[in-house]
Amino acid sequence: MVSAGRKPRRRVADLMTAAIAIAEELPLFTTNPDDFKGLDDLLTIVPVTRPLVPHGR
Repeated sequence: MVSAGRKPRRRVADLMTAAIAIAEELPLFTTNPDDFKGLDDLLTIVPVTRPLVPHGR
């Protein structure tokens, strides 16, 4: 995890999120699909973009 440039605590949170999606047979929508590399065979990862929010909100 650390060798891949990831913080272990954050990776654990990503894996827990993925585990829930897998258990519930749901796709995982994420703005960071790279966080779930290697799990492609286990669940459907749907990349999404963040909406633009006007400055000042």
